[in-house]
Amino acid sequence: MERMSKIIKENVPFLSYNTWFLPIIPLQIENTFFRIQVPNNFFIEWIDEHYNTLINKTLKQVLVQK
Repeated sequence: MERMSKIIKENVPFLSYNTWFLPIIPLQIENTFFRIQVPNNFFIEWIDEHYNTLINKTLKQVLVQK
């Protein structure tokens, strides 16, 4: 999960990372399923709308390198 955070941090602006990714608590990665804890529903909807592609691409990249 640290590798995933590092890749995302390298691909988003500093302020965006601190606002939208730093509060995420990773809970589980299993196969292509990534479970996280976020502060509220708006938060997850916003991330899904703006960073879904990046998250999915990064997750696949990290899982392939395992």
